[in-house]
Amino acid sequence: MATILSRSPYFIRIENASAFTGKLELYVYTGTYSSAWTSSVTYTLTASSRPIGSTNEVIFEVGELIKDNIERVAQDKANGTTGFFMNIEDLAESLAVAVDWRTYYDTGSGFVTDTTSLGNTAVLGWSKYSEGSNLSIDVDDKYWWQRNPYIIKPFDAPILVSGWTRPDINAITDESDKIYSLSAITLTQTQEFVYSGFFGEYDEIGGVNTQGLSYDEANHVNELLNPWNGTTPEFRYFPNNKRSDALKHKFRFRNAFDRIQFTNESNPNEYYGTTIQVENIYDCEYKPYRLLFINKFGALQELWMFKNSVLDLKVTEKTFKRNIVSYRTSSFVSEYYRPQEAQQTIYDKDGSQTITLNSGYYPESFNLAFEDLFMSEYVWLNYENATLPVVLTDKAFRYRNSKTDGLINHTLVFAFANDYNNNVR
Repeated sequence: MATILSRSPYFIRIENASAFTGKLELYVYTGTYSSAWTSSVTYTLTASSRPIGSTNEVIFEVGELIKDNIERVAQDKANGTTGFFMNIEDLAESLAVAVDWRTYYDTGSGFVTDTTSLGNTAVLGWSKYSEGSNLSIDVDDKYWWQRNPYIIKPFDAPILVSGWTRPDINAITDESDKIYSLSAITLTQTQEFVYSGFFGEYDEIGGVNTQGLSYDEANHVNELLNPWNGTTPEFRYFPNNKRSDALKHKFRFRNAFDRIQFTNESNPNEYYGTTIQVENIYDCEYKPYRLLFINKFGALQELWMFKNSVLDLKVTEKTFKRNIVSYRTSSFVSEYYRPQEAQQTIYDKDGSQTITLNSGYYPESFNLAFEDLFMSEYVWLNYENATLPVVLTDKAFRYRNSKTDGLINHTLVFAFANDYNNNVR
């Protein structure tokens, strides 16, 4: 099975020494992976072969066809969303489709089945030219589908992770110096399989919560179970010495998790090598803004902009000069027109907004995360109790380094993707 990055070309080859013509049947779908070839076909492509050495071959490029189907699925999900905040779970589920294909060749007496490939996953990711064609990602050893080494977020913001392998996220840590239990009442989680992948957003209910009542000194396990198998402990808590002892031992803040640790789903004590640290920002002088975008791997990612923001409004309009001469309404009126009427008349006046966001200081290691933001075709901004699509208007990104640039911050301008006034008719 392959993970197809559909924003880059994906080639399928048919090779046979006697083939005159090649045919490809491509099935793009959502739902359960097919266990056998089905007669449902989304696209049928045929092409004449060309000689290559001692054989003949036909090459089909299908990345763009698959990408069109992913975007249509995403649009369907958006249409089904109610309210102003986008259902991020629905969005994450729509960012992948399953792909099956079967190839045939014709030697002059009809098409003969060549190869069949089932259960491939296609996402809205892309590969670099230098990475070659049909980039293959080893999903079995990959758990962190972002190119930034850790997470930076406001202390009270939930953690969002997504990717294309079974997550086995069995540990999220907070500021306590012990491992504490959480009841299902104090924590909510959204976790969904996305074909072979997953999406998770972890959000603790309430504000400041007391600790220590359910700590298991002997086993260091908690009572909240993995929603996939119903048995594996899901969250563990580990020390963080950044806070004062009094604060650590008495309470902690909502969502102030310190790291994500990937563990074996069947054995929570077997830890994989991937541990993602979380840096919580407590002193947000300005209102932080959350950007959501689809990254290089086709996974949903977030970046927070912590510093000053500036909102601008630009209006466009059309005008015409009208004739204001009119008949008198009575014999006592002597004017042929009324001075209070305007000759210059405005119509089709629309407004569009842009917002300038300052990231605050980010380490040099986040350059690739901002590269993914610049390369993304889909970006959303949490703004005024809504999740709105935006377009990054900046067209150039400079890869900064701490040696020559010192403290690194990024100032980016986003245009809201829809007019400010509602003119959808």
